[in-house]
Amino acid sequence: MRIQNSLRNMITAVMQIVVTIILRFIAQSYFIHILGLKYQGLNGLFSSIIGMLGIAELGLGTAILFNMYEYIAKRDIETIKSLLKFYQRCYQAIAGFVIVFGLALMPFLHVFVNMSSINENVYVIYLLFLV
Repeated sequence: MRIQNSLRNMITAVMQIVVTIILRFIAQSYFIHILGLKYQGLNGLFSSIIGMLGIAELGLGTAILFNMYEYIAKRDIETIKSLLKFYQRCYQAIAGFVIVFGLALMPFLHVFVNMSSINENVYVIYLLFLV
């Protein structure tokens, strides 16, 4: 039974990855067709910046899952509640870090983006990505 569950879990994970890749390809093709290459480049740039800021998470999600297994197996509800409260505070601190450093990067967007070739307000688009 355990092997069957593991196989089912692996197959589901692989299917999820394949579907995600296909949907991302379709979405990018659609955006290029509708919005043009300039906006796709802007999307890529902002996604990279936000991805770099996302490194601040430093694998906390994996540590959370690993740490919670023992208490879930023991059904220790009080410890689980206190751990979840601690993790909530950790993620709030990480979100604050990402927002502060993301806002600190705003004055330097003109270095990365040719502002004259894009009509829309790049700063508003960046803020939408940051949020």
